[in-house]
Amino acid sequence: MPPLTTVDSFIDRICDGFEDQLRVYGHSAVTRVSLFGGASSIPQIFRAGFAERVPDPLPAGVSAYVPTELSWHQSLGGPGGRAILVAELIDLGSIDISGASGTFTDGATMPTRDELGVSRQIDNAVIIDVETALNATPGSIAITFTDPAGGSVGTGALVMGASCPVSSAGFVPLGTGVTGARDITAATRTGGTTPTGVLRFWGVLPIGIYLNGAVPTAGLIEPLWQRYVFRRLGAGARIGLFGHATFAASAGVGTIRMIGDTV
Repeated sequence: MPPLTTVDSFIDRICDGFEDQLRVYGHSAVTRVSLFGGASSIPQIFRAGFAERVPDPLPAGVSAYVPTELSWHQSLGGPGGRAILVAELIDLGSIDISGASGTFTDGATMPTRDELGVSRQIDNAVIIDVETALNATPGSIAITFTDPAGGSVGTGALVMGASCPVSSAGFVPLGTGVTGARDITAATRTGGTTPTGVLRFWGVLPIGIYLNGAVPTAGLIEPLWQRYVFRRLGAGARIGLFGHATFAASAGVGTIRMIGDTV
């Protein structure tokens, strides 16, 4: 069977039964707050939800999944409508901010992928996600990462917001002229009063974006037909949804339809 490169090849794979779907879930019982209270130039975002992982191992006859459609139904919309990013997430590590300077646990590096027929290591945006709620005086965090040229770059101290609940999030500020990060190599915490909380670093590989409205809303994106990136998801891939806003108690559910590829 040829790889997915034409409309005919997609139809052939669907007709042969190589289509699957992941469930997408999201819930928050409280209003998310800005992760970086002292860095107003960093956009405030929140984690809207996670998808089930791509199967691992993959079914026979499938080497990767290509997402073709995502539907998302949310109980609360953003003020005036907000964009939600759907992306494959690479776990770059985490930091437990408690203790003398926090404890950093290293994760993966950004993967190597084929782009325009050339295999190269990806570098892109990094999102910090609150995995365990922060206390009222968490202090500041400093992050060291690898830039696209392989150099080591530091962010400087970033003041963390007070009492950030789970799924509050923010982008790592990469600095002027830096287009992406390949790896998070270190993170330390300074200041604070008996700080507690855990932050997760996600490397972001976008799949698509759609707008949700100002009322309970449903959204649909079709990455291939809307000319988004043609993304192949390997075994065990993690997919997440992130948006710009502060939402009070809200929940969402959806599905991601995928077709099994052969390369």
